[in-house]
Amino acid sequence: MTRASATEEKHRVFLAFPVNAAASGEARIATAQERLKMMGFKGKWSTPSQVHLTLLFLGDRDSGELRTINRISQDVAARHSPFSLSSSAIGAFSKRPRLLFLELHTAPEEAFKELAEDLRSSLGKEIYLEPRVLKQQPHAHATLVRFRRPSDSQPLKSMQAEKDSGSPSWRWPDLSDAVPDLRLECSDFRLYQSTLTPRGAIYNELARFPIGAED
Repeated sequence: MTRASATEEKHRVFLAFPVNAAASGEARIATAQERLKMMGFKGKWSTPSQVHLTLLFLGDRDSGELRTINRISQDVAARHSPFSLSSSAIGAFSKRPRLLFLELHTAPEEAFKELAEDLRSSLGKEIYLEPRVLKQQPHAHATLVRFRRPSDSQPLKSMQAEKDSGSPSWRWPDLSDAVPDLRLECSDFRLYQSTLTPRGAIYNELARFPIGAED
């Protein structure tokens, strides 16, 4: 297992599915955000073209680790099958959240989770992964808005939250009108580099990994 070099230039990277790969994905995300704004929500809104579903956050990596990530990701992708994701609810990981996300349902049901866990397990054998990354429960979601202050999420105070047993997320049925009709066919996932700027993070694609594609 290797750690990133302390001197070599590093790239902040993660593995994810882009929402804009879905038909009218950007427009549907933008519509969902507009509906939330009309309900009174405020905050830092995700740029629709940059919205994604993270499989695994990998942090700062040097060139050697990037080669390892590419090799293992390709191997992992080859032993899984394509699947689909469809929007199901507006949710968050807390009843008093710092953000709201679009939750997506996977078909087959465990496909997203199994792929994310396989990536984490396989990469963790060859590169160092932070303990918090190892503990994360994979959950298909796309961040819509981050709240900067408690008042940004004021509309939630009058809404009833629900949480299914075994699910990591809370959902608000009163937000169902903001859920877009979004379906994503997951035939490949991407490696992205995240660059932090004063206006927010910018994501650039570094590689693609076809799912179910044997060498």
